[in-house]
Amino acid sequence: MLNSRHKILAQFTFRAFRLVTILITIAILMSACSPVVTEPILDIQATLATNVSGTLTAAAPIPTHQLPTLAPFPTYTQSPQPTASYSGLPALVNVTSIILRSGPSTLFEKITIFPQGTEVTIMGKISNAEWVWVITPKASAGWMSAQFLSQVDLSGVPVVFVPSSITIIGNAMDTNNIGVDGLDVAVFQGNGADQRRTDTYTELDGSFTVYLPESSQGTWYVETVGTKCTSRIMDANCNHTGSITNPAFTVSLPQTVNITFIYDPNQP
Repeated sequence: MLNSRHKILAQFTFRAFRLVTILITIAILMSACSPVVTEPILDIQATLATNVSGTLTAAAPIPTHQLPTLAPFPTYTQSPQPTASYSGLPALVNVTSIILRSGPSTLFEKITIFPQGTEVTIMGKISNAEWVWVITPKASAGWMSAQFLSQVDLSGVPVVFVPSSITIIGNAMDTNNIGVDGLDVAVFQGNGADQRRTDTYTELDGSFTVYLPESSQGTWYVETVGTKCTSRIMDANCNHTGSITNPAFTVSLPQTVNITFIYDPNQP
């Protein structure tokens, strides 16, 4: 009797084990057939590329402004060369001392100083003859302010190019479009003790040229600050009744704007 019960229990246990095994197998098979769900992976580079591209595409175009066509503003790089037929003009330093500079304005580097009575040979000049290119007794060459040399006739001295310089050019005209000579034009940058400044005068046709070292850059101010008594707009008492209607300009180097001072004889 006991053996029969043991047999029955063993058969039941075996059948239960088979049932469990079948159920586990079915679960594994169903799991294998089900889709695998994973977290999405963000493609950072692709996302950034899309965002940048979209930003650039959507951005409004940057407006551009066409500058007017202007006459060229020259930068001279060649060395002064006297004409073959010109042998030079002797002159004397007629002030206590005079500075020899590397270019024709007070903005250029000082080379050396010569005392009163030193004889130099003038080999060239700028167009308004305010500065002359000279050879000194020490065989050095450079530029001197003509007003500090003995009064000599510079009309036969050739105009020469200025090496390694930048120019600011302009003119002065009256309301009848006639040139105004003898205006004192100041060109400066900065203020106070740090200010850099040089002056020139307009020529008979109203034009002027200011020479700056080739290293010059940034914003410069160009203003009329006076008039020579010999100017055609001045009377015998060195007075005039009119005025310059636009006495100041701002120039960024290299120059891209025209400078024209207008003198109106009827405006106080």
